[in-house]
Amino acid sequence: MPNSELTLTDVVTPSFLRNLQVILSLGLKPDSFNAESALARSLPDAKRKGGNATLVDVLLKERRNKGIELKCTSSIKSYKRYREGCFDCDGVWVKIPDSALVITRRPNVDCFSDIDPEEGLLNSVSRLREFYEGSKKKESCEEIYSLLVQHNWAENSNSTVFDFSLSKFSIPEMRYAKRGNNTLEGYDEKDEICLLHNAFTRGSQNFSKRYYVYGERLTVMINHASPSEQAVSWSDLSNVRVLP
Repeated sequence: MPNSELTLTDVVTPSFLRNLQVILSLGLKPDSFNAESALARSLPDAKRKGGNATLVDVLLKERRNKGIELKCTSSIKSYKRYREGCFDCDGVWVKIPDSALVITRRPNVDCFSDIDPEEGLLNSVSRLREFYEGSKKKESCEEIYSLLVQHNWAENSNSTVFDFSLSKFSIPEMRYAKRGNNTLEGYDEKDEICLLHNAFTRGSQNFSKRYYVYGERLTVMINHASPSEQAVSWSDLSNVRVLP
């Protein structure tokens, strides 16, 4: 079992979705902090980690020896009228991106300085790669997976749409870099920003990377009503609908 690949259904279980429904029913946001707690409580061998000292947010130790980096982002778009790539979700047109740019690490270079954009981004990439390797060693896990949770409230339905995807941790390949307005920007082969070092003030700077959706994904709509007592199987879930 330790050498087996981790799959999306290993992680996104009925119990995890039920715990997310509890969060929504209490009027709380499905952010990374709350989702980490929901995930750790849903898996029998899971231990919540998190913090600045490790990349791993939830550790699956006994059965699988895998780490999970969980990233939640409200990147799902909703519209009142049809747009290309959207699907109908109870009268609201929803579009789910195939990737999301999410903060992953604080940089140790200043984008207000005269540093070359590519040099500055590669510095952050090197630190992130070292952080990844250090986290594997610290947590004694053989691999770290990234669980991307995209979400958005579905207007007029008292529900939230979630899209889940799982992949091994990776760092995007940058084709070229340039300087923006208080930013260092790295672009991928589609000319999308894949690496971003931005600053809101001189005291607050962040490094983000693009998380891509590879292969299997699961999209559901979760109503904010109080959930059932437990959810061992998919049939136990009330007010949770799998979307096409």
